[in-house]
Amino acid sequence: MRRRFLKRGVTWACTECGGRTATVSMMRRVFGKKVVEGLWKSSAAASFREGAKCPSCRDTMREVEVRGDDGAQTLDTCRRCQFVWFDPGEYHAIHRQHDPHLPPGPPPTEAEVLEEATLERSTSPRRRAWRQDRRHPDEGWKWLPGLLGMPVEFDAHPLKGRPYVTWILLSMISAIGIFTLQNLQPFIDRYAFLPADPWREGGVTFLTAFFLHGGWFHLIGNAYFLWIFGDNSEDALGVPRYVALIVLATIFGNVAHWATTSTPEIPCVGASGGISGVIAYYALRFPQMRLGLLFYFVWWLRLSALACFVLWVLIQVAGAYFAFGNVAYMAHLGGAIVGLVFWLIDPDRSSNPNPPRRRWRRRRRRRRAPEDNDIT
Repeated sequence: MRRRFLKRGVTWACTECGGRTATVSMMRRVFGKKVVEGLWKSSAAASFREGAKCPSCRDTMREVEVRGDDGAQTLDTCRRCQFVWFDPGEYHAIHRQHDPHLPPGPPPTEAEVLEEATLERSTSPRRRAWRQDRRHPDEGWKWLPGLLGMPVEFDAHPLKGRPYVTWILLSMISAIGIFTLQNLQPFIDRYAFLPADPWREGGVTFLTAFFLHGGWFHLIGNAYFLWIFGDNSEDALGVPRYVALIVLATIFGNVAHWATTSTPEIPCVGASGGISGVIAYYALRFPQMRLGLLFYFVWWLRLSALACFVLWVLIQVAGAYFAFGNVAYMAHLGGAIVGLVFWLIDPDRSSNPNPPRRRWRRRRRRRRAPEDNDIT
């Protein structure tokens, strides 16, 4: 397999058979959103094709039928890695149907694939990868969270349904936040989580603190992270387990802060404990999803969701050790532990014959051989 850098993304071409694979995000840019969403929904109920292994995770791929100019094309899809495999001629046939600027003609031969790969080698692969990972996002609005130091999704994972629970939580957080920020102190005195008196109000403050925020940026940041990562997590977990994840991550985050804080008299507010559980589950469930970070207000750096999560954990550990600011870092880590547990007991993960850690070990062996409130 040889990586090919195209105008609209990256594909991997087989120099032996002439087939190629592409990610769902690239297909959305080439074929359009409706085509890809229909393909992805069909793959959920599609049957497995014996002997067809994903080039990334080696799971058995599913067969999905797609109509093109040259008749029906049967594509192989991997829902875990979001890869679609095109046999020789399939990509060309489907591309010609959805791209009027593509000249008609037969699909490329094996010799043409080899010639194109030879031409691509004239430019340094590392240089092409550097350019690819710094491409601007397709949507202009993503510059705003990027300028505020927040990650943005470059690859949007297709959803099987509508994330109603995430929408309801976002509406509640926003409405309560806008209302309470007009006069915050009375609500903090009654509904914030206080480590010095955790069982006040019957212990309900373990949950009510989730809806209180210490400022506008605190509110906007938590709402944004829930919006970005909550929909995919809800889609993967289902409503009951998703609600349980947020509730348990919120409670355990407050418990972790209660057990470690040196200032128990300071109340703690914010939804970050529960949202940290969502972030952890998202990063572990979709480790190859690409997130973008804007550096120096100029260039974008794309990292995998798992790499961003590891960086986030290191920041939380450093913040907890050095006690930076008035942020409850241990509440974040406590919520993230709940997200880790939900990923470990996820039936979709346990049914995967090639979990990521085992696969990474095989790859290594092959390479050796040839304000006053704690904010959450």
